[in-house]
Amino acid sequence: MQIFINKVVDNQGDARYSRVLFDLTPLTFIDPTGVVVLSTLIDYLKRINAKVTVRVGKEPYSQGIVYLDDFGFFKHYGDRPLRSHAELRNTTVPLERVQSERIFDYLDNHLMPWIAARVGLEQESVATVRTCFEEIFHNVEDHSGVKIGNVFAQFFPGNDHIQVAISDYGEGIPAVVRRKLPNLSDEEALAKACEEGFSTKTNVRNRGAGLPTLMRYVTLRNRGTVLLASGKGELAASYQDGATNIRARVTRDGIYPGTLVKVILRTDTFEAMEEDVRKEAFQW
Repeated sequence: MQIFINKVVDNQGDARYSRVLFDLTPLTFIDPTGVVVLSTLIDYLKRINAKVTVRVGKEPYSQGIVYLDDFGFFKHYGDRPLRSHAELRNTTVPLERVQSERIFDYLDNHLMPWIAARVGLEQESVATVRTCFEEIFHNVEDHSGVKIGNVFAQFFPGNDHIQVAISDYGEGIPAVVRRKLPNLSDEEALAKACEEGFSTKTNVRNRGAGLPTLMRYVTLRNRGTVLLASGKGELAASYQDGATNIRARVTRDGIYPGTLVKVILRTDTFEAMEEDVRKEAFQW
C-alpha cells in the first residue's frame, strides 16, 4: 500500500506530480483496503488540482476492472459504468464518499442493513457493530479535520468474514496527537490515540473512548481484527488469549497521508454480538 502511495505522494504528504496516470489494465484483484486507498488518492490529487487519468484498456476487461465496474467505481468518477450490464454483486456495497452530516443516514440505511443481511440477522441485532462504526467516523473526523471519508465493504463468504475500509487524506492522527505530546513518534502517537480516555480535544463528544472501545469490542466479542494506518505508523488489534493484543510499528515503505481504518468482522461469531442487544425482561 505505502509503496503504491509513495509513487505519487512524498513523505511530507505532497503530490509528486501535477499529472498522474493510473494504468489499471492488468489489474486482476483488489481488496476493500485497496479500493479506498485508490479512491482516496484520486480524490486527494483532484483536490490539489492535479490531472488524474485512469486507463482500463479495451474489452474484454480484466477481472479486477470488471469487479470495480460492478460496484460502481467508474460510475462514481465518470458518471457512468464501463459496461452497460454492470451490476452490483451481493457481496459488496457501492463505493461511497460519506460526509460527516450523512454518517447516520449511511449507517442506518446502507451499511448496517447490508451487514445484517449478510449474517442473516435483523438490523437491531447488529446495533453494537453500528455504534463501533459510528465511533470510527467520529474519530477520523476529529483526528484528521476532514469531514469526508471513502467507505467500501465486501463479504468473503468462503472465509467467513466481512471487511470494511474507511479512509481520508486529512492531517493524520500522529500530527494531531503531537499537538499535545510533541515528542511521540508516529507509531507511539497511534498507540496513544487508542488508549482509554485519551483525547486530542478538550471538549469532544466521545472523550477518547471511540477507538479503544472499537478495538476491544471487535476483538473480544467478534474475534475480529482492527487495522489502523496514519503517517509512518501502523497499528493492529487482534484477539489473543482472552485479551486484545495491540501491536504498533513503523512502516518501512513510506507514509499514509491521512487515516485508514480497516475492520475485519468474523461472520461466524455474530451470535455473541447479538446477545449484547437482547433486552432483559422487566421485573419488579
